[in-house]
Amino acid sequence: MPYLPKPSILVQYALVTNADLPRLDVFGKAGVAVHMYFLYILKSIKYKKTYVGMTNNVQRRLSEHNKGECHFTKKYAPWVIIYTEILTNQEEAHKRERYFKSSVGRRWMKAKFNNADVAELVYAYA
Repeated sequence: MPYLPKPSILVQYALVTNADLPRLDVFGKAGVAVHMYFLYILKSIKYKKTYVGMTNNVQRRLSEHNKGECHFTKKYAPWVIIYTEILTNQEEAHKRERYFKSSVGRRWMKAKFNNADVAELVYAYA
């Protein structure tokens, strides 16, 4: 079994609005801003496609996907966020992204999300 780093904080979303998305910076000890990174899974509303990515700004990235600014996702827009993990550093987020893009991670996503349509996901994870 591959090494699976545990996320610092786990959050699940379905059809989120900009107001629902987590803030980019969280202030830690002594008022120092701690930058957060996000692993996210998108699901196409029109097609049976999912997309895994990581970013430091979920609002901007979702907007880019839905505007067609990303090569793969522009064919399958519009997208909704169905799963998000908040991580404390970029390396940890990159490890999680690689896991979800591996065969084991894809099987987990398929079992969890692919058999349901977006309406069912909204009901289950809202």
